Order: sequence, then C-alpha cells, then structure tokens
Amino acid sequence: MEVALRHAVSPIYPHGEELDPSACATCHWASPEFYKHLGLVEARRLDLIWAGRETEVYDELQSRAEVTRESMPGYVKRMLTPRAPSQYPGECLRWPVFR
Repeated sequence: MEVALRHAVSPIYPHGEELDPSACATCHWASPEFYKHLGLVEARRLDLIWAGRETEVYDELQSRAEVTRESMPGYVKRMLTPRAPSQYPGECLRWPVFR
C-alpha cells in the first residue's frame, strides 16, 4: 500500500527519476484523440471494428493470420505496412467492396 501511495503522490519513471506531470497530458491514456506516447514510449494505437458484412473480411484476415501463425494485430499490421513487392512475391490481398 505504501508503494501505491508513493506513486499516486509522486509518480516516478521505472528507473527512478521524477515524472514530469506535463508528460501525462500527452499520454494516450489521458488524451486518446491527441497523444504523443503510450506510457512514455513513442507509439500509435489503432482500434478497428468490423461490423455487419464487414465481418467476412475479418474472418478472412483471421484465417490468413492462423495459417501464418501470426497474431491478428501482427498480421494486419504487416499487411498494411508498405514494403517492396519483392519481399512477398505472389502475395496479394483482395478486399471485397461493400455497397
């Protein structure tokens, strides 16, 4: 309990330095719409929802992730990351169009 109180009163970095309160204002957890870091690590976060007929796309992605033994977030991130075509020859995602 003493540790929790100490951190609540005077937050510190894991390596023992005092935490600058202005850093908290730019954290994802304080401002999910306009943030610069997640827990003091420069990072960006994206939450996606597939609804209705879009779930067919999700199911296809999940099947492909299982085949490659990747996590769903890891697989989707790899598919969205720009890369040279020669890195993954013959690999192409075809997205269904919902109207």
